[in-house]
Amino acid sequence: MSNKKSKSLSLKIIIVAAFLISAFTHSEARMKSDNHKLPYKTPSTAADPLNQTRVHNVGNMWLSITNYGQFGAQDGRGIRDGCTGLFAPSCQFPAGSGIEYLYIGAVWIGAVVNDTDTLVSVGADGWQAVSEMNASTTVPIISRTTRPAGYRHGTCVTDYDSVLAISELDFIGLYYDTITDPSIVGADPIDGPHVPLLMEITQKSYSWSYDYAKDFVLFDFFIKNIGPTRLKNLFMGIYIDADVYNPDHDGGGFADDICGFRLAVTSTLGPPYEDTINVAWIADNDGRTVAKSEGDVFQDNLSPTGITGTRVVRSPSEDINYSFNWWVSNGDPKLDFGPWRQQNLARRPNYFVPNGQSGTPESDRSKYFIMSNNEFDYDQLFAALADIWEREGWVDQKQISPTNLADVADGYDTRYLLSFGPFTVDPDETLPLTLGYVAGKEFHVGPTDFNAYTATDSAAVFNYYDKLDFTAFGVNAQWASWVYDNPGVDTDTDGFRGKFRVIAGDTIYYTGDGEPDFKGPPPPPPPDLAFESESGRVKLKWNGRKTEEDSDPFTNEIDFEGYRIMLSRTGLVTDYALLASYDKIDYRLHYYDKVKKRWVYKLPSLSLDSLITLFQQDDPCGGSRPCPFDTLSFCLDPNNCTAVDVLRWTQKHPYVYQATAKDTLEISPSFKLYTHRDEATGQLSKDSVFFDIQDWNQDLVQLKTLYKEGLVADTTRDTLTVEARLRRDLLKARRDSLVNGLIGPNDDRYYDYEYDIPGLAPSQPAYLAVTTFDYGNPLTNLASLETSALANSKLIYPIDSPQKAASLGKKVVAYPNPYKITEDYSNFPGSLDDPSLPAGRKIHFINLPPDYTIKVFTLAGDEVVSIKQGQSRTNNCAADDNPNDAHDTWCLLSNNSQAVVSGIYLFTVQAPGVKTQIGKLVIIK
Repeated sequence: MSNKKSKSLSLKIIIVAAFLISAFTHSEARMKSDNHKLPYKTPSTAADPLNQTRVHNVGNMWLSITNYGQFGAQDGRGIRDGCTGLFAPSCQFPAGSGIEYLYIGAVWIGAVVNDTDTLVSVGADGWQAVSEMNASTTVPIISRTTRPAGYRHGTCVTDYDSVLAISELDFIGLYYDTITDPSIVGADPIDGPHVPLLMEITQKSYSWSYDYAKDFVLFDFFIKNIGPTRLKNLFMGIYIDADVYNPDHDGGGFADDICGFRLAVTSTLGPPYEDTINVAWIADNDGRTVAKSEGDVFQDNLSPTGITGTRVVRSPSEDINYSFNWWVSNGDPKLDFGPWRQQNLARRPNYFVPNGQSGTPESDRSKYFIMSNNEFDYDQLFAALADIWEREGWVDQKQISPTNLADVADGYDTRYLLSFGPFTVDPDETLPLTLGYVAGKEFHVGPTDFNAYTATDSAAVFNYYDKLDFTAFGVNAQWASWVYDNPGVDTDTDGFRGKFRVIAGDTIYYTGDGEPDFKGPPPPPPPDLAFESESGRVKLKWNGRKTEEDSDPFTNEIDFEGYRIMLSRTGLVTDYALLASYDKIDYRLHYYDKVKKRWVYKLPSLSLDSLITLFQQDDPCGGSRPCPFDTLSFCLDPNNCTAVDVLRWTQKHPYVYQATAKDTLEISPSFKLYTHRDEATGQLSKDSVFFDIQDWNQDLVQLKTLYKEGLVADTTRDTLTVEARLRRDLLKARRDSLVNGLIGPNDDRYYDYEYDIPGLAPSQPAYLAVTTFDYGNPLTNLASLETSALANSKLIYPIDSPQKAASLGKKVVAYPNPYKITEDYSNFPGSLDDPSLPAGRKIHFINLPPDYTIKVFTLAGDEVVSIKQGQSRTNNCAADDNPNDAHDTWCLLSNNSQAVVSGIYLFTVQAPGVKTQIGKLVIIK
């Protein structure tokens, strides 16, 4: 491989010179290099199509897209960002690292027209300077965002769209293959002038910053036949020329890529289950740079250790064929190579022209053939094992020498095409397709893993392949599908929720219903809130059973972690303050990866009991005390292991697994601890872990109603009636049963919670909410997810209940009185005049009795408005969300929904068993 790299670089000057002399007359003699790949688009003139480039840059993969059938930006050195004027990143991953994973990607579409013509239109040919798709002259790329504040990038401003926006950054482009003007669409060197299929393609692309979605971009394609003729046997393909390297540091890094196709990965449920991902992938061959030396640890922003790929997440039918083909392009037909199945040789003659190469598909017929050949090429790393592949039905291509074939296998300037079809598209019909372009980190595990690779040694090839880590990539590919179509969600309400497995009695969905959702994983659902109020105090109450038993539809885990109590004076989402947070007592596990030589966050939620059960068996003295090996024991006292024992194991002082009982300790289906002897050194190698708390570890039991009632009972005096003492003892017994586990998750009372908020001003309303949050997922780098405070927020007045107000004989009060239209009430409690704020313009009534009716009259005795407790109405607005409190409002509208005029008004308050109260209002406009 090292010889190949120097060879490619030494040929660069010669090849560039040859290209400058005869690029168009002898294009087949051209070998591509990193500094003279042909540009696929030139800057538009005023008369040209409105071809534009935009960048998805809200996530961890910065990807350029266009409205002319291409994506990528030629290694980040060929196309300008239309919003900044700077060179656009092509496919930079991780974001900001400078490491590019794409030279150019392009849409290919081919079909049979009039039963005779086989036509293909391409966004980019990939070898010749041919681009056959263009935007209109008037329709620019449209952008939208789900971010309420909008999104700005350079001179481009993306507005919030609460209705149409799908992601944090949507781009919608419209392009066609209809232009035949040779000054805009150059002629194909083989086929001549462009002959269009007459298609209109709407391309929508979506990106997110959320942990579960930051490593992929989703593409929605809508392919419309705008011609008069049926398009038969239509195939669509995504062409990728990746070039994986950091162009700032590695001039020759484009020439050592490897690619393949991954059918499935180990399921997040653990073995033996697998998740089907069907993704074409491409990566650097070893994760190292050509120009730099990593040593024994990969270098951030330098080492291309990741992987990218393409998967189909939506097609119009399950009954379609897929093909995956890869090749290397070269001016010498004996080096221009791609795998072929023997069964396709009969279709091959005269298709690959001009020189009969087996790799680069030139001409419409060659492109259509490779799109429709139903082949799944073997992975590139295995390409030099020709004898094995010949027995499996592949062609042993004698035109390429074993040395050159090994040179291809160990990494080259590789391209691939993922294609699918056939479809029939009649005039005016539209074909929808959704793809995910996905990245994954840490595909390469160790910088020296590739050293033992020998392309012609099958054992060495398989050994190296087994060291490649598809975990993060596979998880992201699965998330791309799940975000598009949520598993277990019946979007179209036809009764079908997707495919599922039944495991240990649980129904676990691993696909959706086939209808697009474009939603990510939810946090646990928020509880419904109830309130008890008195003057200056509010008590929140809820039952959390539904919240705490809900499983994440994406991971099928019950991942509830805790509750947070929030308060706001305005109700705006940015104005909520945290009052308290309560969560499970659980711990996170971190593991030292000896290969990566760093600590890795592995497991998010382990209870104290589970840790004690797991590690007690590793006690070096078998639980006996005193023990001379206390420093090695997980618990100082195995009979009294506490949280202190867990948290004494830190990054600087980790717990070393001793393997006292067994060599392997299974912590979870996907993670085990080992103690084994290092083959190289002969030394005993032991795994190390440490722990920290998950969130605050503020025990949920402190929030439970049974616990709080027991605490109150502890302070109750003995000078009570017999009945009161029995009640007190019952509350204490319930508390003790809860703490001791006698009242547990099977009892509905176990999930009753309450939180008391004292010290509030009676006339000062507050928006109160309880948010729920989970513990995240380290496998997908998914941080804890929390519900919005707006999900169950309620505006509550800390005032007495109607019953208490009536029993105390409190007088009904109306305020502000007088009400002045010119007055600024924006800071007036519950009377926010700013129309953008939720309370609006109102007159408030407090100290209302039960079942009240408020009536407002003119001085002439005409009724203006009637307001009854709990009645739904449009002529006034409820100032708070507690219909059982002693407060209500009037929004200065009559029974006929007309705005009232200035004047003096009378009001009455009537209620059963209570004396009618009369008051006066003054409204000044």
